[in-house]
Amino acid sequence: MCEKFIYSVSFILVLVLMCGVGQADVTVAEDLLVDLRAEDLSYGEGVTTWPNHGSLGDFTVNGSPLVEDVDGMKTVTFDGSNWFDGPTSTAGIEGAGTRTIEVWVYNPTVTTFEETMVSWAHRGGPDGSNMSFNYCSHDSWGSMAHWGGGTHDMGWWGNHSPAPSANTWWYLAYTYDGTAARVYVNGEQESVRDPIGLDTHGGSIIRVGAQADTTGANANTATNFIGSIAAVRIHDGVLSPADILRNYKLGRLKAWNPNPADGGLLPDTWASLGWSPGGFAVSHDVYFDDNYGDVDAGTGDAFRGNQDSPYYVVGFPGYPFADGLVPGTTYYWRIDEVNDLHPDSPWRGNVWSFTVPPKKAYNPVPSDNAKYIDTNVTLTWTPGFGAKMHVLYFGEDFDTVSNAAGGVPGGLTTYTPGELELGKVYYWRIDELDGVNTYKGDVWSFKTMPLISVTDPNLMGWWKFDEGAGATAVDWSGHGNHGEIRGGTEWIDGYDGGALRLKGQDGYVNLPIGAVIASMDSTTIATWVNFSNAGGAWQRIFDFGSGTPTYLFLCPRIGSTGVMHLAIQAGGQGHSEVNAPETLPTGWYHVAVAIESGSM
Repeated sequence: MCEKFIYSVSFILVLVLMCGVGQADVTVAEDLLVDLRAEDLSYGEGVTTWPNHGSLGDFTVNGSPLVEDVDGMKTVTFDGSNWFDGPTSTAGIEGAGTRTIEVWVYNPTVTTFEETMVSWAHRGGPDGSNMSFNYCSHDSWGSMAHWGGGTHDMGWWGNHSPAPSANTWWYLAYTYDGTAARVYVNGEQESVRDPIGLDTHGGSIIRVGAQADTTGANANTATNFIGSIAAVRIHDGVLSPADILRNYKLGRLKAWNPNPADGGLLPDTWASLGWSPGGFAVSHDVYFDDNYGDVDAGTGDAFRGNQDSPYYVVGFPGYPFADGLVPGTTYYWRIDEVNDLHPDSPWRGNVWSFTVPPKKAYNPVPSDNAKYIDTNVTLTWTPGFGAKMHVLYFGEDFDTVSNAAGGVPGGLTTYTPGELELGKVYYWRIDELDGVNTYKGDVWSFKTMPLISVTDPNLMGWWKFDEGAGATAVDWSGHGNHGEIRGGTEWIDGYDGGALRLKGQDGYVNLPIGAVIASMDSTTIATWVNFSNAGGAWQRIFDFGSGTPTYLFLCPRIGSTGVMHLAIQAGGQGHSEVNAPETLPTGWYHVAVAIESGSM
C-alpha cells in the first residue's frame, strides 16, 4: 500500500460549571479525566502544552499544529505530522472499564484511510484491546478501532454512513458500558455493537491526533489525524443518551451554522437569513448592515431588534434594505443569543458576511496577473449576476483592450485565443449584458510561459518549485516538460528560495517525462527534501514508473519506520534496490540518486 509523500462500576452524574467551547454546565460521568479546550491556546504555531482541565495531567505537543479559527470555532488544526501526547491512561478506562469520549471535530477531507482523533492502549491485538476513536469512512473501523475487525471495530452505520461529511463541525461521542459500545453524531446514536467484550491495554499514554504503534511507546504516524479539533473530553464512566444530547446542545452557546454560509455568494437580491441557535438561547438579537464596523460594534442602524425565530428577512418590502440587496455588495450580520435567566447572557455572535455577485464578470481563469500560463490556454470566467450574453475583448495592449467597443455578444463563458507567444503579457475584458444594460468589465492580464533555452544538453529537467502561485511547475531546463501541480499543496519558503509543500493526502506534481526516462541509459536525479517523517507507509520522493512491472522510485523510508530506499525495475525483470543506512531525517537535505549506464 502506498501513500502520497508528506512531508461494571456504578457511576454518578454531576454538573460542573466551565467555560469555553462545549464546556458550560456539561454533564460529567464519574471522573472527568481529560478536558481539553482550544480556547485556552494562543493563536499560531507556537503551542507547546495543551492544558488539561480534567483530573489527569497536561498534554505535550509533537510537531507544530496550528491554533486558528475554522468556520467560527477556535480550534487546533493538525496536518498529519503533529499530535499531542498526554498522561498515561488510568485503570477505570482500561480492561473492561466504562468510559465516554467526546470530541468537537472538523475534517476537511474524509477518506477510507484511518485517521485517529483520540486514543490510548495500542495496536497489534488481541481483539478488543485497542482504543482509537477515528474519523474516516472505512466501513469496519471508521469510527472506533478496538482491534478485531468485524467482531470488535465500528464504522458509521446510521444516518451518516459512510462517515459524517467533510467541512462541517461535528460533535462525536463514544461510550462503553461494559456490555455495549455506542457512537453518537450530534447527540444522536449512530452505531452500536452489542454485545462486545473489551480488555483494553493499560499503561499507554492518551494521545490526541494519533494512536500508538504495537508497542504503545510511539505514535503510529500513518494513522495521524488531518483536520481540526476544538475540544476533547474523556470520562471514567458512561454518559446516557440524554446526557450526550444535552452536552451536544451546550457545545455551541453562540449562534452557528449561518445561511447563507459565511463568506459565500447569494445570487439574489433578497434573503431569508437563518442560523442554528445556541444551546441556551431563548431569543436572538439581530444585527444586519452593509457596514462591517456598525455590525461589529452594534452601532448605527445595524441593530434590527430581538426576536424568537432563528430566521430574518432582508432585501424585501417591509424589511431592511426594502429596495433589494445591491449586486456587488458585501453584507454583514451578527446574532447575539439571549436568555435573561442565565448569568452569562447574551452570547455575542461572530460577524458573518455574504456577497451578492456583481453585475460585472468576475473570477477570471487564469487569475488576473497570473504568470507561467500555457500558450494554448482556454479563458473562463463567472458571469455577472443576471448576465444573459457576454462580449469578449482580447489583445496585447492594455489601452486597446480597455477602450474597445462594438464587440459581438455571445453565450459562451469560455474563449480559446489559439496558440500564443511565449513570454508575452496578454489582456482581456468581458462586458456583460442582461437584456437592458451593459456592464463593462475590468481588464485582466496574464503572462505566458517564458522562453527558456537549452543551455546544457545533459540537463533533461529542472523544476525549482519556486513559482509561488498557480498550478504549474516550470521546467527550467528548456525542454518544456512543465509539471502539473495537483491536490493538496501550498507554497512555502524552501532551502534556497521557494518550495512546494505536499500536505499528505492527495498532493503531488505530475511530470510529463515518461518518454525521457524510457530513453535514458543512465541518469542522476537530485532534489532538496524536507521530510516530516509522518503519514503513511511507502511514501515517495519521486516515482517515475508505469506500474509494478516497470518502476523507478525513491522512498524516504521503507514502510513506516525503515530506511531510505531506492528501487528500479524494467519490464518485470532486473529488480535492483539500494538502501540507505537510515530514514531520511527531518529538515532540508540534498538527496541524489546516480544510476550508471546499463542499470536502467
